Amino acid sequence: MPKVNTKTIVYTVALTCCLCALAVACFWQAGRVLPAWTEWNERQSYCDLDGDGELEKVSLTGRQVYIEMPDGSQYIAPSDWKVSDLHIANIDHEGDPEIVMLAWRQGSFGDSHPFWMEGNDRDFCQHIYVFNFEEGKLVARWMSSDVRAQIKRMQIDGEGIIHLTTTTGNESTWEWLTFGIHQIKETNPTAHVSLIAVGDNLAHDSINIECQKQDGSFDYHPLYEHVSKRIASFDLTAVQQETIFVHDASEQSGYPRFGTPEAMGDALVDAGFDIVCSASNHSLDKGSKGVEETLQFWESAHPETTVLGLQTNKDAADAGAVIEKNDIRFALYDYAYGINEGVPEPDNAYMVDTLAHEEQLLSGITANDAAVDFTVCFLHIGEEYASSPSSEQQATVKRLIEAGADCVICTHSHVVQPAQILVTENGNQGVAFWGLGNFMSHQYETAAMLGGAAEIDFYLDAEGKPYIGQWGLTPLVCHRGADGTSVYFLEDYTEELALNHALNEVGETVSLEELWTRWNHIQLTQ
Repeated sequence: MPKVNTKTIVYTVALTCCLCALAVACFWQAGRVLPAWTEWNERQSYCDLDGDGELEKVSLTGRQVYIEMPDGSQYIAPSDWKVSDLHIANIDHEGDPEIVMLAWRQGSFGDSHPFWMEGNDRDFCQHIYVFNFEEGKLVARWMSSDVRAQIKRMQIDGEGIIHLTTTTGNESTWEWLTFGIHQIKETNPTAHVSLIAVGDNLAHDSINIECQKQDGSFDYHPLYEHVSKRIASFDLTAVQQETIFVHDASEQSGYPRFGTPEAMGDALVDAGFDIVCSASNHSLDKGSKGVEETLQFWESAHPETTVLGLQTNKDAADAGAVIEKNDIRFALYDYAYGINEGVPEPDNAYMVDTLAHEEQLLSGITANDAAVDFTVCFLHIGEEYASSPSSEQQATVKRLIEAGADCVICTHSHVVQPAQILVTENGNQGVAFWGLGNFMSHQYETAAMLGGAAEIDFYLDAEGKPYIGQWGLTPLVCHRGADGTSVYFLEDYTEELALNHALNEVGETVSLEELWTRWNHIQLTQ
């Protein structure tokens, strides 16, 4: 047996330990050894950051921020910033957008430190940075000291309020005041529900033809394959199913009297939707039979789905629904402005909840107020293809919020309209999404291909008091190409897909620049 050299073993172990320590130090210096709870997000959007009328491409990928200028040149943020999230928003309300980053960086005090400190430390700490983009580079508006909390998530709502969520679930809200962001409040929520709602799901004839298989059956699943994962990540998910279902697929039809095969319902459920809003001006396109067959399908095939706006029982008209999720109770209502002229039969108007019965809606909201934590109203209302809500629509939404609604989500316009906080004369406050546009359709305008997803966080605080946290609109696009139709979140859409959109062949312009320009205009009008 060979003799063991003890000194060699000791030296080898010591050298190995030193190398391991050096490797760990190098990884730490590079910011790669950071807490596992950090959410490393990937972002991509286009925005006119410097006000020159042209869009810059902003990307967060691999923990680093890249800004690509229209001329092809690129700005890369310092590599020692390990950016976990990034949002573009007008948080100072002065018109030009700011870039807000949540980042890890070595040192608790950013570029400087308090005069009573001898120097900065060497620890990696979380920071919130606020920048403008001028002359091809980031210009600091505010670079915070260590936020002194374990921030898991940063979101910015439609009012420019920053929402920070810690690893323990605490939420704090921050607002830009003259210089820097300042905390408004901090809460320790005991319950939380996230909701996403999308706009009109319109099954035109061409969509039915595309989704029909050789055996005559229908499969609509490919329409939603690129958005289903994100949709299913929310606690409550709502879609405006504008077209009525038919049991006999041979009775399917498109505009102007729609009838959609029941297979559409299967696809929506598998895409993650659990709330189906069915009150629209097309709800009686197939008369009483269409409503009956639609409700029979949902009851037999997907009884777990909450279907709003339709009923075959006259006594159930205008009642809405009360559901509970994560210990939070919701009252949900779905109303249409009316039914298309000449469609309803004399004895079946009760089958669709319409604003002809607005008084019942208002009284129902008031009556349920004490029994629920939140009231959400879905309205099929407004002017088609209008970029802003009509005066009648605004008046209706204000009456609902005054009665106690916390959130009103509108569809029917087929194009996206802004969202805002409304405060009524009696002091009630609610979020109004004026128009989500289309979710999926085969209409012929670029604006109708751009949709919006309403995203809202509902909470109960430590005392059980309800409040709305982060809320906002997220852009969607309905792609129509040679390989078929499919919905995407706009941040996942590519220039290659846009250039191959079918509308480019009929005189419309579909490109990433066009879509983001339209979206940024909507955001600026909020």
